[in-house]
Amino acid sequence: AVGEIAQSFPFEVAGNQPVDILEIRGSCGCLTPYLSKRRYLPGEKDIVRLKIHATSQQEGKRHYQVTLVTRADRVKTIVLSVDLDLYK
Repeated sequence: AVGEIAQSFPFEVAGNQPVDILEIRGSCGCLTPYLSKRRYLPGEKDIVRLKIHATSQQEGKRHYQVTLVTRADRVKTIVLSVDLDLYK
């Protein structure tokens, strides 16, 4: 595969407490996850953006994950997944 692949995960804070993003990490070095900030107020919307650096990846089916660790009233782990079929 050649180049970068972009994926977006829109979200909205549905609860009545602010949410802090404690950690955001990709499942491998070929992923670059991005959030515009680390604290969201109730009702705020944003997008988790993910760049997959596909140049070094072999062809075939691939599964990627981004893990977010958040805190509002308690610490919570959220896993976002992308399944791709890469080809040249």
